[in-house]
Amino acid sequence: MIIGLELKEDHLEELKRRLEMLSKKQVKVGMFNTDAHVRAKTFTNVALFRYLADGDPDKNLPPRDVTALAFQFHPLSRNKELKKNLEKYFKDIDKNKTEKDVDKIMEDLGKYYRQAVWALFGNTSVIDPNSKWTVKQKERKGYKGQNPLIETGSLRSHIGYSYNNTVYEYGG
Repeated sequence: MIIGLELKEDHLEELKRRLEMLSKKQVKVGMFNTDAHVRAKTFTNVALFRYLADGDPDKNLPPRDVTALAFQFHPLSRNKELKKNLEKYFKDIDKNKTEKDVDKIMEDLGKYYRQAVWALFGNTSVIDPNSKWTVKQKERKGYKGQNPLIETGSLRSHIGYSYNNTVYEYGG
């Protein structure tokens, strides 16, 4: 038996247009808040986030780059919402998709990684635990000593994503 297939319409141009719309967009995840940190007044939130990510060997502070770890432990292939949005975006190729459809995909992607970074704060199964000295110092100040990168939660609450020149912070 021979099966004959016939292409009714050529949707290659529409597919290219949709791919180009996606490729021109960019979402960034990390710390964008440049205010002075609430407790570490000599640091802005951005500078403190970078300092903690890089670590400080002179002060026995291990690197804790939660942004890189979020991308490592939360690959796009596991993002079910993104997969659903992309399937919807490329479905019905004969219907016109707009910038609004692309914005939804990118905003959901930013939210996904913003949450992933936020969740790594204090997670000792992924980042190095605090030293005994740090635990004692934090507990002396009235904080939970076992939670690396968390003292007041202020820095973590400013984790955000940037899309279309707008920053969306976690906020809590």
